[in-house]
Amino acid sequence: MKRLILRALPLATATLGGTLGYLQFTFPLWYPWPLLALFLTFTLAAFLFAKENKGVWMQTMTQMIPPAFFLLALGVSFLLVESIFVKWLITTLLFLTPLMSLELLYLAYFETFHYPVNGISRLNIAYIPAIAFLMAVSFNGLYVFLRLSSLYGLISFPIIIATLYFVTSHPTADVRHNTRWSMLGAMLGLQVAILVFILPVPLAVQGALAAILVSVPLRIRRYAYAPTPSKRHAWIEGSLAMIFFLTILLISPWA
Repeated sequence: MKRLILRALPLATATLGGTLGYLQFTFPLWYPWPLLALFLTFTLAAFLFAKENKGVWMQTMTQMIPPAFFLLALGVSFLLVESIFVKWLITTLLFLTPLMSLELLYLAYFETFHYPVNGISRLNIAYIPAIAFLMAVSFNGLYVFLRLSSLYGLISFPIIIATLYFVTSHPTADVRHNTRWSMLGAMLGLQVAILVFILPVPLAVQGALAAILVSVPLRIRRYAYAPTPSKRHAWIEGSLAMIFFLTILLISPWA
């Protein structure tokens, strides 16, 4: 019976997420209670998985930090959503995020023969540029439209990026290595936050720049561990990232 409940948790939490997202858009004055309910439900589901695997309790909760941050970033972005398309997109993400993360967690612990290699780690890294995008858009939007102090972004960005860099480190990395990367994440997060607040470009452009700047060091870190991608691969990736970054700056309208 207990295993059946755990098996149903990913889909049940995802369905609740989509439903609460729809209710939030239908009844905007309920903000932030539906989103807070989803966050607490997701945390409880992760805790139940961790409880069943006491030997990896801390690892389980650590692996769920990136999707939890992504859910929080989606929650903050609700304050700036206007178009119907974006509303449905966020509602869909509120469904997919718990589904993917909890489903992979279940497979990793109970059906390892179906678990994709490094599935949770790869998904968590994929969350980071999305979190950076949403944070940049949300904090700057709240600063521009609601006159919220920029200190919220300047403080939150370094803390969140440092935490994400730490929890997505390679399994073989030692504490000193993780600490260095956390410090790098904090400094990078502060620089990105400052850049976001001073660049006179549209919100979507600020989000894209933040996502690129936060993602590049993560990809560079990958080259420190075997199997190491080839130099040709590194040149191609670096060139594409630079071209994408410069293209955004050159073709975007400046205020």
